[in-house]
Amino acid sequence: MLLATVTVARAFDFSHQAPSGQILYYNVTSVSTVAVVAPAGDEWGSFATPAGLLVIPATVEHGGTTYSVTTIGQSAFEECTELTHVVVPEGVLVIEGFAFYGCSSLDTIELPSTLTDIFSQAFTYTAYASNSANRDDQGLLLVDRYIVSGSARAEIIVPEGVLGIAGMAFYYNHTLEHLTLPASLHFISGQAFADCIALDTIRCLGSVPPQAAPNTFLQSPSFIVAVPCNTGETYSAAPVWGDYTIVEDCTGPVEAIADEALATVMVTATAYGIVVSGVAGHRLVLRDVLGRIVTMVVCAGVEEYLALPATGFYLLSVDGGKPLKICYSK
Repeated sequence: MLLATVTVARAFDFSHQAPSGQILYYNVTSVSTVAVVAPAGDEWGSFATPAGLLVIPATVEHGGTTYSVTTIGQSAFEECTELTHVVVPEGVLVIEGFAFYGCSSLDTIELPSTLTDIFSQAFTYTAYASNSANRDDQGLLLVDRYIVSGSARAEIIVPEGVLGIAGMAFYYNHTLEHLTLPASLHFISGQAFADCIALDTIRCLGSVPPQAAPNTFLQSPSFIVAVPCNTGETYSAAPVWGDYTIVEDCTGPVEAIADEALATVMVTATAYGIVVSGVAGHRLVLRDVLGRIVTMVVCAGVEEYLALPATGFYLLSVDGGKPLKICYSK
């Protein structure tokens, strides 16, 4: 009689029991760090898949060495359909692609503040992602403090408190024109805004540029990036951001105008343009970001209405003084 032996390819360095009781598998990635991986390559094969609540440890000991868990590897828990709740610990930096893909019962996900990258489709086809109630009023799907899926809108204002945007979150979004990124944003992962062919302006509210993957805006047009006053040089020197037109957004009271008598000048946006007040008797010149004159007028009254042809960025000067940079959005 011949006996057939079936073996499962081992794709891990060691295993260890999680705090919640399941056996997890690890690959050593440095002398002090490990990644959680699927035991049979990109799948679990004949290994028992974790179910119910899974608490991933922040550290794990093996062979006399204590390792920090910094990565949830590609397809680490793909198709673990009985997993319902996962806690990813502080210290984890990266969640790779398809990490929780197809976890059809997974409806509660807790993520750390330490993440610096979330690859594409990490949470696709989970119970959480499939539940439309988990999308905000802009249609954005947030897992904890991270956007993993966008929405088809002309303008997206990413809420303050969001820490990251996952890979391909807005991929092939041909509707998006104007995007606002909060000061809290730390990173944007690969191809998050790839092929967004209508993207015209991005307004960044943080003084520190968010980390952006080299292919974040792959095949998207050359847009304008509005940044806070006095941060233009920082953004211009930052990877990815420096590839685009940087304009410092100094809207508000016109303190930048050379003539101190014009310190009370105010600019107010309307549906079709701007109203400039406090400039009676002065000459106004409005230019686009390429320096072309949009309109030129001497203000006869208390205020002057200036029509704007489109949303975007403009330069307003009074009597030839230092221009005020205006970010206009209807």
